[in-house]
Amino acid sequence: MLSATLLYWLSDSSMDSENTLAFLDRRLAGVGRFGKLKARLPRLPFPQHA
Repeated sequence: MLSATLLYWLSDSSMDSENTLAFLDRRLAGVGRFGKLKARLPRLPFPQHA
């Protein structure tokens, strides 16, 4: 996430990097949604290798 935000920031020409901050907010919201989904999924046992 850091590298994507850095690349976005380097090409951002908005005042006070507003577009970069909005991009970062969207990325963090996506990470939060993924964490909530992952918490709701049942834990599946991994097969044991012989």
